[in-house]
Amino acid sequence: MKEAEKKSEITKEEFAQLLAKAKAGDVDAEWEVAGCYRTGDGVERSEKSAYNWYKKAAEQGSAKAQNALGACFECGSGIKKDEAKALYWYEQARDNGSAAAWCNLGLCYLHRVGMIYPDPAKAFQYFDVAVKKGYGRALIVLAKCYLEGEGCDRDVKKARKYIKQAAKDPKLVQELADEGRKLFDRGGWSFAKPNDFANALELTLPAAKAGNGKAYYTLFLAYSKGRGVSKDIKKEIKYFQLSQKAGYKEPTANKLNAMTTSMWEYLDVEHAKAKAWFDAMYPNFNKATPTPVATPTSAPVTASEPAPKPYVDPDADTLYHVQTKVSVRYYNEHEGSFGLKVYDADADATFYYESKSGRTATRSTSVRFSNVQYNSVSVSDVEYRCSSYTGKY
Repeated sequence: MKEAEKKSEITKEEFAQLLAKAKAGDVDAEWEVAGCYRTGDGVERSEKSAYNWYKKAAEQGSAKAQNALGACFECGSGIKKDEAKALYWYEQARDNGSAAAWCNLGLCYLHRVGMIYPDPAKAFQYFDVAVKKGYGRALIVLAKCYLEGEGCDRDVKKARKYIKQAAKDPKLVQELADEGRKLFDRGGWSFAKPNDFANALELTLPAAKAGNGKAYYTLFLAYSKGRGVSKDIKKEIKYFQLSQKAGYKEPTANKLNAMTTSMWEYLDVEHAKAKAWFDAMYPNFNKATPTPVATPTSAPVTASEPAPKPYVDPDADTLYHVQTKVSVRYYNEHEGSFGLKVYDADADATFYYESKSGRTATRSTSVRFSNVQYNSVSVSDVEYRCSSYTGKY
C-alpha cells in the first residue's frame, strides 16, 4: 500500500459491537475503542473520546492503556497537557510490565519532560531495558543515542546493529525514515550537531532499501545538496523517481526549492531528462496556452532597470522563481560565465537577463523559495528563452 493510502480496518457495524462490549466493562474493548477514536477507524475521529476510553481502561489496570494515557497528558491530546500526570501514568504502566512505557520514560528523561534537568544516562538505561523487553521502537531510539553519543559513548557500529534490527520490521521502516529526515533537516540549521547529515543517512539508507518513499526523497535531497554525500546528479534523479513511484508526496514549496536547481544543472547533460523533471514538478504547466511576452533583444539590464518579468504560469507563480534561480545558479557555478541559451519553439515565452560587457546589473532582492541572494553581479551578454525547457543552446 502506498504511504498516502490509509483504509479503515473495521466497519461502523463492527465498531458498534466493540463499543457495546466496552460499555459493558470489557477492558480490552475499552482499549480498542479508544484506539478507534484516536485514529478515526470505524468512527469519526475524536481525541477527547479516545482520552476518556484510555482513562477507563487505565483505571482498570491495563498497562497499555496507562501508557497511552501518559502520552495523552504529555502531548495534550484530548486533555490539558500535564507533564507530571504523564510521568505518573508512564510509571504506572512501567510497573505493570509495559515495555513501551520504559521507552517513553526514557524519552522524558532525555527531553526533560516533567523534570528540571535532562538525564541522558538514565534515558539510555531505560531505552536499553525497553529493547531487552522486545519493544521495537526502542531499537531506533537506542540507535540514535549511539549515533549522537547521548547517555553513552558514540558508537556507529552499535548503532548500525540496532538500525539493522529495526529495518527488518515493516512497522518500523517508516519511523526510521521519519527520524532520518528529522536529523537531515536539523543539519541545515544553526543549532545542528556536527554529525547530523551522516547520522541521518545511517537511519535513512536501510529504510530506502526497504522501499520507503520518504527515505528515497531524503536521499534525493542529500545527493542534490551534497549533504552527507558527494553531489551526484544521476543518483539524485534516481532517488527522486523512486520516491514518486513509492507514492511519496513532498510539500510543493520544498519540492520547488530542492528540484529547480538540479533540473537546470542536469540540462547541461541531457535535455530530455531536464524536461522530464520539469514535467514531473509542474504537470499542469503546459495545459495553459502561454502568452508570448514582448521583450527587447538587446537592451541591457542596469541597476535602475530590472530584468523584465517572463511569462508566468496562470495557475501558480512558479516559473518566474525557477527562471530567476537559474540565473543565480549559473552565476555561482560558472563564476559569472553564463552562456545559457534555451529556446522553446512551441511556446515563444521569453526571459532575458542581459548586460553589455563591462556593465553591472545590480539586484538586491531575495528570491522566494531560494536561500540565495546576490548583489552587484557583473554578467556578460546572456539570453534566456524559457517555458517548458526544451531546445538547444
